[in-house]
Amino acid sequence: MFIFAGIRTRLSADQIERISYILNMHQSLRVIFDNPKNVSGFMAMENHNPYFKGRRPLDIIARGDFASLYEVYKRVDALRGSGF
Repeated sequence: MFIFAGIRTRLSADQIERISYILNMHQSLRVIFDNPKNVSGFMAMENHNPYFKGRRPLDIIARGDFASLYEVYKRVDALRGSGF
């Protein structure tokens, strides 16, 4: 059972895992950047690192498949020195 804004709902394991990756990416960005605009804007910025190839992290995640979400998470988390 998950309660958000007073609304109860059941989430699947897949949904919970996806939410976890999004929240962990946000936390990683908060550790990496001091500037709130970078924290909130990083995912919408073009990224020229090898995996991203000029794409925005949000564009990759928007594909909707779990593998894309995981790959973006892995790279964002690695920026803070997680060791991926």
